[in-house]
Amino acid sequence: MNFDIQMILCLGIIIISIIATISRVLHSDDLGEAIEPILSGCSTIIAFFVIIGSYERLSLETSNILNKYFSGSIVNSGIVRILVLIAVFVIIKFLIEAVLKLINSLSLNNAIKKLNISKTFLVVFSSIFGAIRGMVVIVLLCISLLVYNSIVPNSRRINVLDNLAAYNKLERIIDESKIENISNGILESVSNNKVYYYNGVTIDKGIESNSEIDNMAMEITKRDDGDREKAKSIYNWVGSNIVYDDLKADKVMSQTTTKYESGAIPAFRDRKGICFDYACLYTAMAKAVGLKSRIIIGEAFNGTQYISHSWNQVYIREEGKWINADSTFYPAGNYFDSVNFNKEYKTKNVAGEF
Repeated sequence: MNFDIQMILCLGIIIISIIATISRVLHSDDLGEAIEPILSGCSTIIAFFVIIGSYERLSLETSNILNKYFSGSIVNSGIVRILVLIAVFVIIKFLIEAVLKLINSLSLNNAIKKLNISKTFLVVFSSIFGAIRGMVVIVLLCISLLVYNSIVPNSRRINVLDNLAAYNKLERIIDESKIENISNGILESVSNNKVYYYNGVTIDKGIESNSEIDNMAMEITKRDDGDREKAKSIYNWVGSNIVYDDLKADKVMSQTTTKYESGAIPAFRDRKGICFDYACLYTAMAKAVGLKSRIIIGEAFNGTQYISHSWNQVYIREEGKWINADSTFYPAGNYFDSVNFNKEYKTKNVAGEF
């Protein structure tokens, strides 16, 4: 669709919105009929950006709550996550709209009431508000297309607004990777697809264990009483016995080859790996001694910059909470339930929970 047709489409939306607003206002003799749809649309836009900006934190807190009160099947259900996300969105939109209506009632409504409202006044102002309402509709349409285009393959993209200035500006404002994080976290759960990592290794494949790993986990935790002690023993063993594989990391970053193994078994066998391997081995050993753990995908500060990274969270039943553990960074300091995680880590997604 060329630029002229896009402009005609936008002008059509605005004109229809103006006509609908004038008709509604003249029918009720109340200019508030023109303002309320604008407030509703604006609250929807603001709520969308709130969800986008805080999704990582929201996803983590949702997982914590679901894990505390429900079983694993419910926790991992994409339908449940969709319902939670919708509920949060509705609540945020409701609160924002309530605030906007309160501001409107204390300011604009009082000003309008002081004016001598005639039919001409209603037509003029409802036309202005109708145009604004049309612009809000266009923004909502742009956001909807951006979300859709961020989820589907390029072959199924809808390019109807690609050359529109408003669409392109929104595309620059909205980080598409955040939309992808949301869709990955939900749609993969709904369709039961597995998340693929290095060399086509899934999370489930990566955490596969064997008798040697299980026996080692039970051996190093046999004197531990609680979950925290067991989790710390596994953290210490993985961190002090597995060496970081710089060559493999270089290959992963440069994507020069995909011919390498990843996961708990090769990491335990070769006593080396990258962050994903550390996290998989930690999870495999945790499972062997009855600990519930997660693999977290995000970024960590390496001293100079934030880099892509994987680490673990483990659930401490006696304390009723999840704690962080990063065996990869074991040689650099204390990365077991420490304040380092608040300062140096950025969670993007809970890639798996076991």
